[in-house]
Amino acid sequence: MTRDWKQYISDFWVALGQTVYMATLSGVLVISLGIAIGLLLYLSAPGSWRPRPVLYQVVNSIVNVGRSIPLSSSVRRSVP
Repeated sequence: MTRDWKQYISDFWVALGQTVYMATLSGVLVISLGIAIGLLLYLSAPGSWRPRPVLYQVVNSIVNVGRSIPLSSSVRRSVP
């Protein structure tokens, strides 16, 4: 039994367009959020232009917890 792949070409291009759109949109959102959080940390750090130690500690703690999530999930997957 042979398949005629030509019937799937239109669906392929639609799916490819949706994938590129989704990846582009999520990339723009993540980069924007990362720059905003980075600027907030930089500007509120002790010894910076506008130090705010409490805000810095809170945001820094949230960022550190978020950074550990990929590691903990990959460790959990690798342990049988």
